[in-house]
Amino acid sequence: SITGPLADATRLAHAIAGGDLTVRTTAVGRDECAELLHSMATMRDTLARFADAQLALAAAHDRGDIDHALD
Repeated sequence: SITGPLADATRLAHAIAGGDLTVRTTAVGRDECAELLHSMATMRDTLARFADAQLALAAAHDRGDIDHALD
């Protein structure tokens, strides 16, 4: 049945759209639904790494390690 995997994809999409990058899902199988879930999990992981890098950059700025602006 595709109902469960599509519900997982919808839940993950809503979480990501709301800024929640902590929601996890497991893609089981090789069908289109599994590929969609795997791609969404990869997207979530990429966004989480980007957000972490932004937080690290902001922390370095707050410490005075970064004292210039990019044009």
